[in-house]
Amino acid sequence: MATYDDAVANYLAHLEHVNRASPHTLRNYARDLSQLREFLADKKHRALADLAKLDVIALRGFLADRHRQDATVSVLRKMSAIRGFLKHSKREKLIAESPAALLDSPKRPKSIPRTVSVDEAAALCQAPEGKLSARDRAVVEFLYGAGVRVSELCNLDLADVDLAGKWARVMARDAKSAWCRFTTSAVAPSKPG
Repeated sequence: MATYDDAVANYLAHLEHVNRASPHTLRNYARDLSQLREFLADKKHRALADLAKLDVIALRGFLADRHRQDATVSVLRKMSAIRGFLKHSKREKLIAESPAALLDSPKRPKSIPRTVSVDEAAALCQAPEGKLSARDRAVVEFLYGAGVRVSELCNLDLADVDLAGKWARVMARDAKSAWCRFTTSAVAPSKPG
């Protein structure tokens, strides 16, 4: 019969010495598992004395409590810490099954990336100097003007570019091609012609 504290110490040692986790990850996971311990202590849960008594109801209660206090990404990290801890405990035969396997994850919030202003883009186009400055300016202008990703630009072939019409066919992430202008104007939505 393993106590909660012994199992956590075993897991953190495994993360540090075997997985070579960063000090940042170790610190965060230790804090997350300490918060779970405090929650279980407040509820006088039997899992502190016997880890095998930990159930999905207690885990859901803890995560719901943390969700009221923390951002969704922090709750997702706590879930990752708990899942890793219980998976390790199962592998070490401290528990028969992981109650974390029954948890549903909240959706990760989507954030809109910060865009470059017109003045910042103009400054970027003027920045490159030296032997390759014309190429570098063309790359920056194409990225900004056409609105393509770096990977899409890197995957362009000569056959994908219509210099006379100033169109380029780029392959999007979902393996679909899209036509776009490579001037400083906005991306054109349809194929030329």
